[in-house]
Amino acid sequence: MRERSKYQEQHLLCMMSPGTERDAETPLIPPDYEDQMATRQNRIQIILRVYAVSFLFLLAMALIAAPQADIVENIICRHFQDPDLDLTKQPLDCKREAVQSELALVQGWGDSLIQIPGIFLALPYGIMADKCGRKPVFMLSFLGVLLSDTWVKIVCEFTSPPRSLGDLFPDIFPIRMVWAAPIMQVIGGGRAVSTLLTYTIIADVVRPAERTRWLMWLTAIDLMAFILGGAGGAVLMRRSSWDPLILSSFLLVLSMLSMMTIPETLPVEDKYSGEDREMGSLSSRPAIGASRASFRKLTASIRAIWTNPVIILLLVVFLLVRLTTESKSALLQYTSKRFRWEYSTVSAVRDTTLHTIMYL
Repeated sequence: MRERSKYQEQHLLCMMSPGTERDAETPLIPPDYEDQMATRQNRIQIILRVYAVSFLFLLAMALIAAPQADIVENIICRHFQDPDLDLTKQPLDCKREAVQSELALVQGWGDSLIQIPGIFLALPYGIMADKCGRKPVFMLSFLGVLLSDTWVKIVCEFTSPPRSLGDLFPDIFPIRMVWAAPIMQVIGGGRAVSTLLTYTIIADVVRPAERTRWLMWLTAIDLMAFILGGAGGAVLMRRSSWDPLILSSFLLVLSMLSMMTIPETLPVEDKYSGEDREMGSLSSRPAIGASRASFRKLTASIRAIWTNPVIILLLVVFLLVRLTTESKSALLQYTSKRFRWEYSTVSAVRDTTLHTIMYL
């Protein structure tokens, strides 16, 4: 109501100005007012849907870390156990050095390899999003993450100690086969592309002056997802480490279905006119000349980035933030080994406390 009154007041002042032509049939409320309000409502609906998709996706990711580490540790521990050991008299010691070294190797290489698709494919998929639209590329990135996560769970299931399907198909995969999960993220480019497109879609539908506010809300919602994921995963792990993993798969599928409700936000003029100009300019040149021109343009763009001290400083800051984020799995394992805590306890203390402080 306040926005409407302000808009009407500005319109009335304009109508009462001396240079404005008006008659008895001139409406006091501008005819395009309802269209503008409808457009604003559509923008807010798109933003809220993006928030919901991001929340579900990151909630699923937050549920995975601790239970997956617990399952992998138990698998490795079973493989390192002495066959003559009587488990009724002496329980397995999964915190011994040999088990923790192998766990660190599996987790460390897995966390490193999963970054490769985003490093090499973020730019190509970004160009595709500018040409073909945000939504199809967004869906591809979610599909790649879902397939990658499903592969890790399949390997853990068919390598795990006797349990359900493991009774029928014991030890089909070695646990290091989880390193093949990044291959699935060639589809869509992985989390790097999905994160990029989340911010891009919001930037498409809001004015530049409002972007900071809406992106800050997105960050707050993401932190809330990590808080609930850490606490919820810890509670579910009290029953079984597989429960949060199953729930995470359901949330990933639900986030993909929610993504389907978001309309395409790529501006039509950017999709067609820019492409037509580019194709027209390239078609008037020989193929080799066009390739050289494209290469020179790419080189100039890279040079502009590396000669700008502000951009370099931001890249360094983002690198440090990323290193901190990726060290969480190592911190999870170290805390569990150092204090001999269950992973559910570590997850509850670490994720809930850390992200609550960041949220506040």
